[in-house]
Amino acid sequence: MIGLDYSGTLVDDRERVFTTVNDILKHLGLKKKTVKEHRQLFTMDYVEYYKRLGVNVRAEELEGLYRKFYRHDISTHIIPGVKETLQSLKQNSAENIILISGEQEDFLINSLRTLGLESFFDSVVGTQYNKTEMLRRHAPRLYVGDTTNDAEFARAAGVSFIGVCNKYSYHFRRHFDELSCGIYLADSLEHALNSNRPLIRTK
Repeated sequence: MIGLDYSGTLVDDRERVFTTVNDILKHLGLKKKTVKEHRQLFTMDYVEYYKRLGVNVRAEELEGLYRKFYRHDISTHIIPGVKETLQSLKQNSAENIILISGEQEDFLINSLRTLGLESFFDSVVGTQYNKTEMLRRHAPRLYVGDTTNDAEFARAAGVSFIGVCNKYSYHFRRHFDELSCGIYLADSLEHALNSNRPLIRTK
């Protein structure tokens, strides 16, 4: 079984997410951030992420603000090459493909259906609070994600990990270089799953 992350790995939803966060910052009287600044500060621990942005409010209030300002009007796009890679994997491999993401499950299912990706996945797991536990429970042989958080979740679960690092990912190469243990990186999902191309080893 192969496990895949959603945001930054399959789809480019940075504009939607970062615009939502900027609208929250504006509402709170704080300065908006550029995409580069958001990527530099981003972590999947959303309370810590907002602290880095200068926001100090309770988790419950943050969740309410995110729902209030969420930008449904901004489209999410499939990252170039992803659909073709999933199609090839489904046609040429007997392995199951599972989506394991920090997003809510109903949101993921609806998004995959809207984007025409639903048929490529054997199961979808939304786990807003404990991705490590879901990785342990489903035990894919490999997990592919785009953040150092994904790498740490996979390591804690004892699952092999490959990081996708490109202009669509939420973390820069330097974030991965700062991890205490080296990992393998790819420049795309196709690269991560193509054994004929050597991966990049972080220091």
